[in-house]
Amino acid sequence: MNNPLMKRLPREIKSGLAHYMVIFLFFALLISLCSGFLVADNSMQIMIDGMKNKYLVEDGNFEVYNELSKESIDKINQAKVQVYRNYFVEEEIKKGVSIRMYGQRTDIDLVAVHEGTLPNTADEIAIDRLCAKNNDLHLGDSVKIAGVTYKVVALVSLSDYTSMFKKNSDIMFDAHNFGVAMVTNQGMERIASSKIHYNYSYFFNDKNMNEEERREASGKVVQAIAKEGQLANYILADDNASIQFAPEDVGSDRGMIIVLLYILIAIMAFVFAVIIAHNIDKDSQVIGTLLASGYTKNEIARHYIVLPIGVALFGAVVGNIAGYSFFKNQFAELYYNSYCFPRFETKWNTYAFIVTTVIPLIMIMIINIGMIFSKLSISPLRFLRNDIRRSKNKKAKKLPFKKFKTRFRTRVILQNLSNYVILFVGICLASLLLLFGCGMKPMLERYTDDVKRQVVSKYQYVLKTPVETEKKSAEKAAVTVTELENKQGMHDDVSVYGIQKDSVYMDRIDVSGDEVWVTNGISEKYHIEKGDKISLKDKYEDKAYVFTVKGVLSYTGVMAVYTNKDNFNKKFGQKDNYFNMYFSNEKLDDIGENFVATVVTVDDLLNLSKQLTSSLGGMFDMIKVIAIIIFLILIYILIKIVIEKNANNISLLKVFGYRNGEVYGIYITATTIVVLISVALSIPISCKVLYLVWASMMADMSGWIAFNPEWITLIEVFVAGIFSYLIVSVIHIRHINKVEMNLALKSRE
Repeated sequence: MNNPLMKRLPREIKSGLAHYMVIFLFFALLISLCSGFLVADNSMQIMIDGMKNKYLVEDGNFEVYNELSKESIDKINQAKVQVYRNYFVEEEIKKGVSIRMYGQRTDIDLVAVHEGTLPNTADEIAIDRLCAKNNDLHLGDSVKIAGVTYKVVALVSLSDYTSMFKKNSDIMFDAHNFGVAMVTNQGMERIASSKIHYNYSYFFNDKNMNEEERREASGKVVQAIAKEGQLANYILADDNASIQFAPEDVGSDRGMIIVLLYILIAIMAFVFAVIIAHNIDKDSQVIGTLLASGYTKNEIARHYIVLPIGVALFGAVVGNIAGYSFFKNQFAELYYNSYCFPRFETKWNTYAFIVTTVIPLIMIMIINIGMIFSKLSISPLRFLRNDIRRSKNKKAKKLPFKKFKTRFRTRVILQNLSNYVILFVGICLASLLLLFGCGMKPMLERYTDDVKRQVVSKYQYVLKTPVETEKKSAEKAAVTVTELENKQGMHDDVSVYGIQKDSVYMDRIDVSGDEVWVTNGISEKYHIEKGDKISLKDKYEDKAYVFTVKGVLSYTGVMAVYTNKDNFNKKFGQKDNYFNMYFSNEKLDDIGENFVATVVTVDDLLNLSKQLTSSLGGMFDMIKVIAIIIFLILIYILIKIVIEKNANNISLLKVFGYRNGEVYGIYITATTIVVLISVALSIPISCKVLYLVWASMMADMSGWIAFNPEWITLIEVFVAGIFSYLIVSVIHIRHINKVEMNLALKSRE
């Protein structure tokens, strides 16, 4: 080697092996996680983009109360669509679990097979993979639907049900208590006609319409349907949560993951810079000799950049291998635990390689080269004299403290301020992750408790047409579904209720007058308060309804508006005394099933928390582990650098007769003060940042769960941070013990 410093690399690696191993493992883990996520995300996105054409996914569907004749379908087709029959039956297969069974599909909304073969006989059924998994159903099992027994012969994915939304207005899909299935046409004929839902799906004839044109065309389709039958439900594919929710979710976290990656990479790059700066300080006289001997700063800089780039590059290689081979499958499994997608193929992702490998290496190189040349900017003579401090003022500032140890600790903090600033930033990030990991489960549990405590009635029966009941606990009301949207593009289906002025079930609010009450979910998500105007759009017609808000009702899990029934009927053009629902604490078994559109129970309101817990429960624990690892790594490396940087001073203290315990009291206590302050300050900062992130996440979802961590969670985060520090401080006590007294006597400063 031409450069003598290069011969020192093996010794530097050996002496700083703990540093470099920890950083390597951190880089490898970080890049493997991000690479695995981006590869899985991209491969899934490619698969999703091809589903429309490969599986002939519908452009919309509608349901009517009575079967349409061929002549009626032909008239609807004149609205420039092609309509196909897509009847279904919806029944419970066991207590609390319902399944929606469709007939054979050959022309629209095709089925992807995961295991087995599609049904060929009338007694066979194919069930969606996720419903089968969550309810312990396997090939060869039997299920009874509407009193008819079928044998499970295939586990499948229905292309129009990538997310299991029982109703499009549901806050969250429910893959545990709801599923879909397919039988042959002969299999559907085994079911009584009274139980069949007359559902139809269609394609637009023009495949090249944009969203605005499709919405305009769908209005004409609705008008054509209304002329031929009584419309029970209509939904455009663009608004169909079962079709759109999963594709919109896949990739939605990509930006947040990349930002998090770069923040962590930047932190580790500065950690590297601190290590290199410390090494340059130790090698100052050697560097001065080399510079005086004719070696250039570029040659010296190349030596000091080799280890950071080498460690980062090695970590990136290992991380990419682990990302493609292991973590890709883990992240894909998270999607498949929530959504019923067809199988996907792993695709090479150039974007992921650039984002997770090329850019981080460039960041590390730029940050460290900038720091190295800044350190090398002083003259060779100053290097030889070991006079490498940037400040010319060598006179220490007078501190106001009287006690020697207090002044000493303060100077330790001031002299290592740059290290502690990096430590503070890292602790803030770790606290943010830890708060998310620790806080989500209690928050969802509290949400569940609030829903159960605030529920209005055990049952809410929504009717297709007004029907009387003899049950005395039933209370009449009216309801319709509208859409609320703001300028930022957030939108939600909002139920508008017309209730009796002396309502037994809604006695918490006064609905006299023309004003309305909104639930706290609407208030918090859309920042609507008492006295504001709220504008709700009709879902099927070009109409808007404007109300003045009288108050905010604390009703967790519901996005709803409440007014009195008279005002409701007047506003929505209904006859006097019109109603289409009942509040009830008992089942209304005297109302025929064919008159009931849907029944809402407390379990329906709990779907959001159930599904989030099911889908993300494992991720919460993983995030907590990652946060603790970040705590341990940053605290370990930066405190070790502080101890090594102050080794001469520690040695002098020992020479002057200070015992090891007293030395700990100075250096460890100084760092303890910084860590305590950093952890304490990081918690409110993390709460504020996480509130903004959470609000952004919920903006893309139906409904609202407020982010409001429990005090016990904040205490848990604080204790976890301090406990992590205590583990590391015990290790660093050994490092202080290893500092020998003769080190100060050897110093030539």
